[in-house]
Amino acid sequence: MIKVVPSKEIDTSSMRLFADLFLESFEDNGNRVFAVCLSGSHSITLSAPKSDIDLTFYYIPKIENLLSLTPIKIIYPSSEKLKRNERKTHPQPAYEYDGKEYDPSFMPFFLPTSPSLKQLILGIHNQELDIIHKFMREIPIFQQDPYASIRDFISNELVISSESITSFYSKEVDLLFSQILYHNIERNVEFTQKNLTKKEKNENNSSNSDKSITEIVENNDIKTVSENPSSSEIISELSLVNQLVKSFTYALYSALSCIHLLTKGEFSRDMWYLYSIYSDLFDPQEKELVRISYEHKTEKRIIDMPLFEFYEMYLTLGKNIKIKLTETMSKSLGNSIFPMKLSAKQHLENAEKLNAIIRKTYNLDKIPTPNKPQA
Repeated sequence: MIKVVPSKEIDTSSMRLFADLFLESFEDNGNRVFAVCLSGSHSITLSAPKSDIDLTFYYIPKIENLLSLTPIKIIYPSSEKLKRNERKTHPQPAYEYDGKEYDPSFMPFFLPTSPSLKQLILGIHNQELDIIHKFMREIPIFQQDPYASIRDFISNELVISSESITSFYSKEVDLLFSQILYHNIERNVEFTQKNLTKKEKNENNSSNSDKSITEIVENNDIKTVSENPSSSEIISELSLVNQLVKSFTYALYSALSCIHLLTKGEFSRDMWYLYSIYSDLFDPQEKELVRISYEHKTEKRIIDMPLFEFYEMYLTLGKNIKIKLTETMSKSLGNSIFPMKLSAKQHLENAEKLNAIIRKTYNLDKIPTPNKPQA
């Protein structure tokens, strides 16, 4: 049994209005959206005031697409009511509505002929925790069958292995901490050390390295890059700060999610709730880093310390925190309430129950099963 621990209440009324407008602009392709869910940072209480709103549209492909080797692709629409924003770093556009930016994505219920699309039912069957956790942590703003059937199955009947849980979360934690400890921090610590050395030799050489992040923000108008060429360096610095904070908070959430799921059988939508349970893992300095990062990520509070000190803090404390989290995840694996691996019988039972949801969704239960040929 997997329980979902809810987070604070979120007003989703404007999100529902966007979803309705968004779907109205599509041409009818025979597919049916059966659920629209709030995902991303908003669903796990890690959103900032200006964070874009991620919405997942779960759809049931029509039979022709289900059986075709070349199913009809979903084309993102243009609409007079919604401002479409093309993005260089993302293949799909974003949309502006009611002062917010929306980032919609689509996931099929079941589409076995597609080797490229991630699919909900196949992801659950294959024990893909990225799909299972994403689905369970999301907040539905519109739902029809089979949404409830899938959630009930995951909550009450799905047999999941400890091996698949730790495999997914370990990769997530390693990836996120690598962004903190290697690709960014060490390079920038070396960079800022060089800048400080240059400044000692030349008092006229202006560097952001020994300034606090507060000073950098207050002394520069970030919006006037074209008028102030030096602003590009400032934006680069602040972008790095934001990226480090984001990677750290998501790494913390992933690790604590793994520990909590293994030992308690619960998904949580609230990173701070998880941290409050496991905060004894950390010493006072590490707790301060968590607090600073969380408040900057969710409230955009300025981090009032020199950049060099900020980088050093993430480099030294980040390594210690990663070790503690990794060790605790390993211990939790030994105390897991789930089986290490699934037996052939458990795999088959999962598949049969998911097949039942598929058959019910496509009304296949009404079609008689052909008689077996006689020998």
